[in-house]
Amino acid sequence: MDAQRSALIVPATVDMIRAINPDAVRFTVRALAVVEGDEVLGAAGFYPKDGQLVLFGMLTDAARKEMNKDRFTLYKVLLVQCAKQIMGMAAEKRVPV
Repeated sequence: MDAQRSALIVPATVDMIRAINPDAVRFTVRALAVVEGDEVLGAAGFYPKDGQLVLFGMLTDAARKEMNKDRFTLYKVLLVQCAKQIMGMAAEKRVPV
């Protein structure tokens, strides 16, 4: 599969985030995910805690296994784009991060 054409950034669901880290969703979060087909590769998002927004980003073990390959580089780029979009959303809320 050509990762450059098939990997996308989409709104993340709780199930997508739990697919990466089952313990990650303890608060209401706003997140985006990097997906390829039905596979979740990574996610970035934020959740409120003590009056601030906590930003997070994570990759799946499967995505990490591609570490020295072009696909991994693409996943990292997409995850950074995902994080930038999340930071923009947080800035719109005017909440410290």
